[in-house]
Amino acid sequence: MSKIIQPKDIYKQALAFEKCAKILHEQYDFWDNSTKIGGFMNEALSVELYLKAILLFEKNEIKRTHHFDELFKLLSEESQNEIISLFNNSIDNKKEQEKSLLESIYNSEFTSELIEILPHYKNLFVDVRYKFENKPIYPIIYLSEIRESLKKRCNNLGIL
Repeated sequence: MSKIIQPKDIYKQALAFEKCAKILHEQYDFWDNSTKIGGFMNEALSVELYLKAILLFEKNEIKRTHHFDELFKLLSEESQNEIISLFNNSIDNKKEQEKSLLESIYNSEFTSELIEILPHYKNLFVDVRYKFENKPIYPIIYLSEIRESLKKRCNNLGIL
């Protein structure tokens, strides 16, 4: 007999990937890209699972996709608005400076609007996994802030 999956089960798995991401980010070495890639992959997994925990809580269903933008659009309007608000409040001067630096390096402008960022991350698992192909990828500037905003929404819904 299979277990009925609860939002808290998904949330706990998201926490595990988040913990791995934080450990890898703490071990980051400029000359060793492996911790950076592993950190981003684990962080992306936690983002996906937090989205799915909220979705299961609200709609009693899980969509099988890795596209953050698709999952986000399935959330209730209330959740979307709260997550956007939490995200906007998480962007500090340091993060804006990082964004400006990357814009000068890439000679391009990057959005800080969550709803516009999510579609850029829809192929994140593939883009990071196959980085050796040297295809340009959208800078992973706000992944931690997205994760933290989703985690806070889970907590506010009582998914623990």
